[in-house]
Amino acid sequence: MEIVQGMRERVDDTAAGVSTIWSLNSISANRATSGQGGSQCLNDPTRLLGIVTTNAMTYLGTVPTYDSGFLSYKVAGLHYAPDGETVNEGTYDLVMRSDVARCLYGFKNAPISATVAVVGEFGEEKVATTVVSEKDGWLKLAAYGFTFSEKEIQVQLRQSQIKTLSNFTSSTLSSKQKAEIRAVLAKSDGNTKFICTGIRYFQQPMRENIKVRARAKAACEYAKSINPNFSYWYQTKTTQARSYNGKVMIVSKG
Repeated sequence: MEIVQGMRERVDDTAAGVSTIWSLNSISANRATSGQGGSQCLNDPTRLLGIVTTNAMTYLGTVPTYDSGFLSYKVAGLHYAPDGETVNEGTYDLVMRSDVARCLYGFKNAPISATVAVVGEFGEEKVATTVVSEKDGWLKLAAYGFTFSEKEIQVQLRQSQIKTLSNFTSSTLSSKQKAEIRAVLAKSDGNTKFICTGIRYFQQPMRENIKVRARAKAACEYAKSINPNFSYWYQTKTTQARSYNGKVMIVSKG
């Protein structure tokens, strides 16, 4: 990174040539997770665990670091192609087994969602096309079309948090239910939405619907009093499972 940055001005930010050959290397678990303490997540030699690809001139040769809800991966290159006019555009792809991602970054088996941003050397966000998906046990994150100076690919990972509150014994929240709501909020870094759903058995009369809606509203209002930065929504739904009648389910998600 330092070499590219140091020579940028001397070469007019222009590459001398273009390589059309891709190289493929594997890295040890200890090197991959240097400073992260997650090498045990990469110690299975019997299967492919993940691939990072980029067309950048230089890149960080480890798995992305994880801090405060963000995966970060640094790339750098010269701005122009050899003709001095064509702008080099970067690509970055990360494909990792979902169970490895959850092991590395301390996630549980809840679904992962993510957003990708490309951040410039001065902290500004660059325009790029990004792709995020999880399918068939693989997590895919990608960014395309960004230009080079030194860049940092930042991926904010989120997990949906779902909890059915303990049984209601009155129309107000109990101390146990409040503790359950606080626990969900504490695990919701990066999420933006909080939904409270009152549940009634489908054969129950509408007066039961009014009751569970009031309970859902109380749950969301309590959560909002703790963290007003979420978007809150409360609602009611019917169920054919008698065990859920009168309960409230809370969900935080991205």
